[in-house]
Amino acid sequence: MIYDDLRVLDLSSGLASAYAAKLLTDLGADVVHWEPAGGDPMRDDDPHGAMFAYLRTSQRAVSGDPVPWLAATDVVLLSDPTPAGLDAAVVTDLRDRARSARPRPGPLVVVEVSALGHGGPDDGLDLPEPVLQARSGALSGHGHAGQTPLTVGGGIGDYVAGAFAALGAATAWRRAGRTGRAELVDVSKLEAMQLTMLTVPTLMAHFAGGRGSTFRFVMIPGNEPTGDGRYVGITTVTAAQWRALLHAMGRDDLTDDDELTTMIGRFMRAAEVNGLLHDWTESHTGEEIEAACSAARVPVALVGNGELLPQFEQLRTRDVFVTQPGAAFVRPRAPFRFHGVADRPLEPAPSPPVPDGVDASPWASRSEREAAAPAAIGARPLEGVRVLDFTAFWSGPFATAWLVAMGADVVKVESVQRPDGIRFSAAVRPARDAEYFEKSALFHAVNLSKRGI
Repeated sequence: MIYDDLRVLDLSSGLASAYAAKLLTDLGADVVHWEPAGGDPMRDDDPHGAMFAYLRTSQRAVSGDPVPWLAATDVVLLSDPTPAGLDAAVVTDLRDRARSARPRPGPLVVVEVSALGHGGPDDGLDLPEPVLQARSGALSGHGHAGQTPLTVGGGIGDYVAGAFAALGAATAWRRAGRTGRAELVDVSKLEAMQLTMLTVPTLMAHFAGGRGSTFRFVMIPGNEPTGDGRYVGITTVTAAQWRALLHAMGRDDLTDDDELTTMIGRFMRAAEVNGLLHDWTESHTGEEIEAACSAARVPVALVGNGELLPQFEQLRTRDVFVTQPGAAFVRPRAPFRFHGVADRPLEPAPSPPVPDGVDASPWASRSEREAAAPAAIGARPLEGVRVLDFTAFWSGPFATAWLVAMGADVVKVESVQRPDGIRFSAAVRPARDAEYFEKSALFHAVNLSKRGI
């Protein structure tokens, strides 16, 4: 794998840091998870132990004193608050060592996940995810206008923070592994959620036509009921997609209604639009709706659930679901793959550790790495990396935005015939501003500091 030689000691607790450890494991790292004397509380979170098994597959578990492991550790994962039973002095020393960029002995990268990050007036305040959703502003954007806001379920904020923690660890390790200087990665759940569970409202408020107040609306079409008791997710972001959907529905008589070509226009006429949508969707099966929309090039998918997802042809073909080793259930494989590199073979999740047992033997010394001459420290970890960015809209440019922030030179490629479509998600229209394609807050949010050709 990519990080076969990376050693990670996980001294954390909670879903976010556990997911970070899982992603590093998927990349090939040797992850050792420290558990308190009574075992990781997550082991008891569900009667079948499925969540713990999913997060801790192919890892080892130890208990007792973690200090003997630290001299040969590359990356340490911490969480705030410190898990019960872990010596706070050990955590403080790890933070201080990383902040001072001290070389070995000791881990070169320390990653800490907390609710708000360190250094602000609320440092140390432990807030659960629903409260963080409210504080981030994400809560105000979900639900129907005039009704109570809706919390996003499933622990998505924790997963997002965990993804950033793993990404931060890998990025810091790229430099620390060359320089021999320790680095600290401070992950704030709040900030990770603000980056991913909102569409940059603070930025949009400062662009032409933007608004500072919350405007909550439900996308129409969205998740629509079908005649066989299921739902299909339909999205018409562009006017062309909406008109294509009308054609698929046999409602070409509405294609000249310009108000309905916009999401806000359809929202303002919600009762009328929902009526004509449901007349069509509820008279067909989910597969029929999916086929009709796909033929018209309208984004569509059956809304999946635990029963349906393993049956979807795309997921089956890509072997997304695999059998959990040592158990009878299926689980997702790693969420990424590399060309020419096989997926990591999965091993069962570890049993509760026995103090001073066979798995409590620390790693061998890292003296061979200490002997290497440290390289110069760049201003940012990816300084000198050159990237050609052929991506568009949101997910690709968001990924390359990370590379820019970490110091890479990213050149975005567009054409006059096919510019990045998110340029046109602006509050000003061509009739008011000839350069409206430069006024999209969403475009600026994910393309800052890139060059363009």
